[in-house]
Amino acid sequence: VGLMTYATEVEVVFQLNAFSSTMDVLNAASVFYTGGSTNTAAAIETADNIMFTEKNGDRFGVRNILILMSDGQSTDPAATQLAAMNARTRTTDPINIITLGIGASAKESELKAIASNPMEMNYFKEESFDSLSDVVSNLNAALCQGEWYLFTKLIQFYSVVWQTVVQ
Repeated sequence: VGLMTYATEVEVVFQLNAFSSTMDVLNAASVFYTGGSTNTAAAIETADNIMFTEKNGDRFGVRNILILMSDGQSTDPAATQLAAMNARTRTTDPINIITLGIGASAKESELKAIASNPMEMNYFKEESFDSLSDVVSNLNAALCQGEWYLFTKLIQFYSVVWQTVVQ
């Protein structure tokens, strides 16, 4: 599991090969809302060209899954669409992109276009950061059991972090 944040800039918090246990991942996942623009294209390109590489822990034959959460519209929709298409159509180990729109400002049409097919299984929408934990049951079909467990724990963590930042 790897983790990155994005706004105006992209920050890789940790690479796919940084940790070997769920507890280590959860302990390292201290991410806070930074604000700024929504540079979704750069986030997808970073995942495609930096995170999902053998050097940083990508394993051949293991499904690549990018869960992209956004509460806005990308600053460059055309570049975002191109980055998503390139990631989804890689000749070796294409990336399955699951998108999660959060809040009223999330651009639904853009997130649906970024999501892998079938879109109905790879696009989710929540009304607020407070309700993020509600999406976990819907993602069960898209993730294997181990991925689902870790994603559940990360969503619980981010729900608490978001509530702390907002209050």
